[in-house]
Amino acid sequence: MRAKSIRGTSISKIKNQLEEYLHEGFRPTLAIVFVSLITEWKTVSKVLNEKGVTIFGATASSAFNEHAIENDGIVILLMDIKPDYFKVIVTDNKKGSLSESVRHISEVGKSTYSRPAFLISVADMKNPGEEIMKSFVKEVGKDITIMGGYSGETQNWEGNLFSNNISTNDGLMALILDQDQVDVKGVAVSGWKAVGTEKTVTKSDGTWLLTVDDQPAMDVLRKFVGDQSLGNDGAESIVKLDTSTFVLQTQREGGSPAYFATLEYNKKTGGIKCSTAIHEGTKFRFSL
Repeated sequence: MRAKSIRGTSISKIKNQLEEYLHEGFRPTLAIVFVSLITEWKTVSKVLNEKGVTIFGATASSAFNEHAIENDGIVILLMDIKPDYFKVIVTDNKKGSLSESVRHISEVGKSTYSRPAFLISVADMKNPGEEIMKSFVKEVGKDITIMGGYSGETQNWEGNLFSNNISTNDGLMALILDQDQVDVKGVAVSGWKAVGTEKTVTKSDGTWLLTVDDQPAMDVLRKFVGDQSLGNDGAESIVKLDTSTFVLQTQREGGSPAYFATLEYNKKTGGIKCSTAIHEGTKFRFSL
């Protein structure tokens, strides 16, 4: 298998680089695509569709390749994997539940390959990542190879997933690989560093963090980041938070940390909505 990357801030640059690779004899079958703006997916999809390339695409607030990390533009990894060795599936939760999406993807993987690996992207951060992982383990087994993350973009943090002529802003996308033919390995990296004293969740309701150390969760967050960072202006009772700023870190039993974003807070209840379910007794620290 060969792989080549493309990056650019315009679709013309992407198209020109792709044509160069094709002229050299490279025939990609699969493209992993990250775009900074939701509006770009259709033009990128059109270019790759014309060349018969299967797309695993998502919006991202930043993208990287072997050269750099960038906050805008388009980044594509092209591979010439045999089409029999992979499948791309996009599900839309507006047409079914999240559990149905996980079940469908799992069934396709199990029925197609004896040892499937799953690369997953999630469109909406309100769908709890930890619960999605648990659902996949339930469907496929604890020895599953699965990795992935949320999509997002730089203007309003809303995610969008896309493949060939299809997209969703509320669903799952999966690249399923045949591990008998493709060696799949992953690594999790993060620039987050835990700071401050450890705190304890004393009251929660699903993904809502209500009290921390018996104080309203919002009051504790305000002490850490200050009023100005929370954007208290306006009459809305539910206020969106910058998901890239207020990240909480918990320590799991296996020793590796888990990170989850804070999505919004409720001025009336003092609660904070998180990207995954928070259980009472959970200990966490804020991150920078």
